[in-house]
Amino acid sequence: MLVQDRKEFVEVCQAIRNERAFAWDTEFIQDRTYWPKLCVVQVATRDLVAAIDPFAVGDLDPLWELVVDPEVLVVLHAGAQDLQIAYDATKRVARNVFDTQIAASFVGYGDSISYAGLLARELGVRLSKKETMTDWSRRPLTSEQLEYALDDVRHLLTVYDRLRKRLEELGRLGWMEEEHRAFQDEDGFRRDPRNAWKRLSKRKALDRKSLAVLREVAAWRETAASERDVPRNRIVTDEILVEISRRAPKKTENLSAIRSLTERAVQQHGAQILEAVARGLAVSPDDRPEPPPLRSEDPARARVVDLMDLLVQIRSRETGIGRNVMATRLDLDRFLAGHLGQDDDGEPPRIAHGWRFELVGGDLVRLLEGNIDLGIDPKEMVPRVTRHT
Repeated sequence: MLVQDRKEFVEVCQAIRNERAFAWDTEFIQDRTYWPKLCVVQVATRDLVAAIDPFAVGDLDPLWELVVDPEVLVVLHAGAQDLQIAYDATKRVARNVFDTQIAASFVGYGDSISYAGLLARELGVRLSKKETMTDWSRRPLTSEQLEYALDDVRHLLTVYDRLRKRLEELGRLGWMEEEHRAFQDEDGFRRDPRNAWKRLSKRKALDRKSLAVLREVAAWRETAASERDVPRNRIVTDEILVEISRRAPKKTENLSAIRSLTERAVQQHGAQILEAVARGLAVSPDDRPEPPPLRSEDPARARVVDLMDLLVQIRSRETGIGRNVMATRLDLDRFLAGHLGQDDDGEPPRIAHGWRFELVGGDLVRLLEGNIDLGIDPKEMVPRVTRHT
């Protein structure tokens, strides 16, 4: 069912409201723009499956109201980008979400199973990959495109039913709800230019003075890209931003000396870049950003983290929960720092609280206190945990 009529679109939204639950997905393109260009919206209830053409039906306000309504369950798979689109449209977060990728990680499907992989393993359904690289902005949509799009939601509620039942049987539904609280945190969706620097992985090599500059030049780039609706790297690449922050140039000729920064970019953006650099240099030492947490380079400490990681892997094997869902090595390194009283006063690692602490964090403390031994089960030839009584 392809919805291109406003009246029909409103009727579909009313049917969803009557059901109080729906599966949802989107097709959008963003390779040439800053803001995602929404091209198709797919929805499904127990009784209907529809692809909505946003180019034809006008504003999508009735749909957005459903997404953010706490009385309506929204089921999606790896839905962070879809929820970002909804937040951009409404400036409100969804309150009643079930992400089947997260649920799958709690029932034995590893860290981040794809929707196609989940359908194949749960329902034996094989999805076509023919339209993976399609241009969803072109009209008219072909029947192959339409079927591909509808398949993304056609079976989603059935998968939801199965995963929710299994979570209840395992006593893990509360863990799932805990994970979903991240979708209710506006800070995770709010597009604040002054937080743009945090997305740059190479910032880890910078000191606090350079990070203060990076915060300003990244905020400038974010604003420029959003206003012009072009990809960030079309303004200046991440690599160049970091190099500008490291060098903190004060004159145009200093900018021109940076490799890969074209003369055209200097002419077009040089004055704004230098102004941003100056703002960063003017930040007082106490107000400079803190560097992101890094794993320790101490070899002795790394061996302790190796043992902690082995315990996490054992617990992952026992429970079927993906190892990196439970804890990354950085999480473990920071957990160890906290145990040693060397934490950086930042946000505690996620393994230090909630279901992760209940499942493995408490045993990590016992391991660090010498109250747990790690060894090999001689019969199964797999690692095992022995607790001291």
